[in-house]
Amino acid sequence: MANKDMVKTLCAIDFIKGTDIGGPTINNNRIIQSKLNEYIEFVPVYHDMSFGRGISLKRILDLRNQLKKIKPDILLFSGVQLAAFHILIASILAGQKSRFMIIRGFSFDALDISIFKRFLLGFFIEPLCFAMCTKFVGNSFFSANRLVSKIFWWKNKGYIHNLLPAKEHIPIEKLEILKSELNISNDKIIISSVGRITIDKGYKLLAEAILHLSKSRSDFIFVISGDGNYMQEFKDFIKQNKLEAYVKLLGKRSDINELNLISEIFVLPSLHETLSSALMEASMSSCALVATDTGGIVEIVKNGFNGYTFQVGNKEQLIEKIEILLEDNILRAQMGKNALNFIDNNFSNEDLEDKLKKFCSDR
Repeated sequence: MANKDMVKTLCAIDFIKGTDIGGPTINNNRIIQSKLNEYIEFVPVYHDMSFGRGISLKRILDLRNQLKKIKPDILLFSGVQLAAFHILIASILAGQKSRFMIIRGFSFDALDISIFKRFLLGFFIEPLCFAMCTKFVGNSFFSANRLVSKIFWWKNKGYIHNLLPAKEHIPIEKLEILKSELNISNDKIIISSVGRITIDKGYKLLAEAILHLSKSRSDFIFVISGDGNYMQEFKDFIKQNKLEAYVKLLGKRSDINELNLISEIFVLPSLHETLSSALMEASMSSCALVATDTGGIVEIVKNGFNGYTFQVGNKEQLIEKIEILLEDNILRAQMGKNALNFIDNNFSNEDLEDKLKKFCSDR
């Protein structure tokens, strides 16, 4: 417990203005709500996207003005994407000396941008972010050990996994009401998925897998939460192939925990991922996991123990792994139990908070 008379470290922490979902936003909110607030006073700094989504001098100057007004001891921000570049330039202009980065994604991995933009981001913008920050941690072993992370080895402080949400008890009656509202019968095996509904996140692949599964069985239904630029195409695909009985696209939801609790399987088909909070949260709800074997995902999904991994983009493997779990309710339940135990044993918020405290304290 912190001493009441202790002077707290003043920390500016970045958010995208008007956004209440997405990995960086969720994870930064969890940091603010953690026990770190006993030692650190967090003050949000907002990226105003109305100034433009590309490189924007107006956004940089707005961020600079916010930082000059706050005068923080440290700046804690998400990297390594374009938002990091903006806030780093702004912080240098504001005279901010302690610039601490948490790697949560690489723009170079994105598939929905042009080759030129990928080259610009991957070989110019992102290395500049590493050069301008004071120090950094990855959110996974994978992100802390990328080539660009290793190049700046003297700033590399290892990795700290994302914090978990607080555990909460949900009455069974509430879950039954949710199933009733979604019009899901008790004979259906519920498979959940959460994320940005984009091709990058693998939802085109998942749509094709659902179509294949629907041709041979009717004992399952997908509940998919999120929004993104593939959503309308996904909806059209469902309508054209008459898949309404097999998948529900729910859009943005605030009851992800409840949706995971009524599910037995969780699928993450992402084509690239530094780490997945969605998989960690599904594990807390005892879901058996099916996910791609990319990036930091393999730090959560242990193939054959708490779920299955499949090769990125391999629809046949994705279908096969889902079918194995649909066929065997004992295996499904055991893997769900293993998923919960693995999270409990390997992802302690207390340990993660201690690591974050040390990272923020050492200047």
